[in-house]
Amino acid sequence: MPRTHRSHEGVSEADLLSVAFPSGGEDIVVEKGGSFPTVEELLPRHPTSLSDFLKDPPATPTPVFSETDQAHIDALRTKYSIPANVDMILAGRDFVEVHRPGYCAFYEYPFVIGYSFPLPPLAEEFCRFYQVCLVQLSPYTLKVLLLLTKYAELAECEVTVHHLLHLFSPSFHRGTMVHLRHRGTKGLVVGTDNRASHEFWHKYFFVRTEHVVSDPARFPERWNENPMGRPPRPIAGIRDWVTRLLPHAAETRDWPAL
Repeated sequence: MPRTHRSHEGVSEADLLSVAFPSGGEDIVVEKGGSFPTVEELLPRHPTSLSDFLKDPPATPTPVFSETDQAHIDALRTKYSIPANVDMILAGRDFVEVHRPGYCAFYEYPFVIGYSFPLPPLAEEFCRFYQVCLVQLSPYTLKVLLLLTKYAELAECEVTVHHLLHLFSPSFHRGTMVHLRHRGTKGLVVGTDNRASHEFWHKYFFVRTEHVVSDPARFPERWNENPMGRPPRPIAGIRDWVTRLLPHAAETRDWPAL
């Protein structure tokens, strides 16, 4: 469980959130260094969708067949305590963009950083909001969703996709994967270590949708080639919400694997 030590008033200018995600699922470490962002630096004055997906997506990479075999799936079940009733099947000769009705494509990578089934509500809400499937979320996006969920839990406050989109805007990554970048002049999450995500797109499988999310009805399973920007809903007290999160972002020094 994360540890916190003092209130936001005690955060010094030398505290900067730097989150390292080592390979193999070891502890996630948050370190000092630099100047910690203020609420004013994190929140843009007028968040809109005008800059969301502003640039055309980069060229779509050449599709690759999955390297995940039955031994990988068996190992995932054991290592991450995935219940036997969760229906996980091999991709075979289907690329990750192929739609299998009733199933979601899923990378092995999210398990490394702490995901399990069913997905955290924020991840499910994000996919529904942009109508994108799970495998369209970049590694950094997956990390941000998990971190904000944890910070909100520690601060004992809610977190929705609209809270997230006051801090981050979506852009394209590796074709039409969805990446996040901070809207303000500084970001709440910086310096993430991406070694664990090296060639993550080579290892994927399919999972029955009803085992992935709490409510499978109309959950997006198909790859969306044209996600559209949408402005976040205005949130009364968004500054207070960010202020409540900051002590936990600033003071957490190590986490067990989520």
